[in-house]
Amino acid sequence: MLLLALILAGLTGQDAPFAKAEVYAPPVVQPYTPPSSFGLQIAEGDADGAVRRRPIAAPVAVEAYRDNYEARRSTRELTYEQGVDRALIAADARMGPLDGRWRVSDARGDTLLDLELFDTGADRPVQGAWTRTTRRGAREMGTVTSVARDGAAVVIEAAVDGRTLRLRLEATEAGWTGHLGDAPSADHDRPVSRDRSVSMKRPGAVAS
Repeated sequence: MLLLALILAGLTGQDAPFAKAEVYAPPVVQPYTPPSSFGLQIAEGDADGAVRRRPIAAPVAVEAYRDNYEARRSTRELTYEQGVDRALIAADARMGPLDGRWRVSDARGDTLLDLELFDTGADRPVQGAWTRTTRRGAREMGTVTSVARDGAAVVIEAAVDGRTLRLRLEATEAGWTGHLGDAPSADHDRPVSRDRSVSMKRPGAVAS
């Protein structure tokens, strides 16, 4: 007993090895909780009662169907769905202009890079990744190393083939336009590619 008391006394004198737990905060949209009658409802079409319809003698168009395909939703279900929609709209409104998928193309329309950027607002850093297809058909990918705002322009850098490519773009009505080239490097033996004019647009808006 004496040995056990000494061990307990030593443990209580030690610092707590874990950080203080954060206070639980409920989500913006509460998970849907089914009502107490869940699973007890009578399935549609199985309710008691005489249901008499004319025999179907010919195909019936969908537009001629005048009943409801689904049961009417309860007020609780509608309130939950409205809360989800409002939370989604609010989350989209907080995102910055660079958020989403982009395709970088040269003046001929050839795809150079595909970018996936995560922009949560002007006061937070932009993260992202790039992918591309080589001439041999291989798929390559990597991370975007930095995204900086320089006045009206945006500078995006990504490590590709052992070098750092730099995109300097300005916003237009159709997306972004600018130049793609090598970022300054201390390795003077490595050839520097010539800047080329490029555009960055949403994948579905590339073809004009």
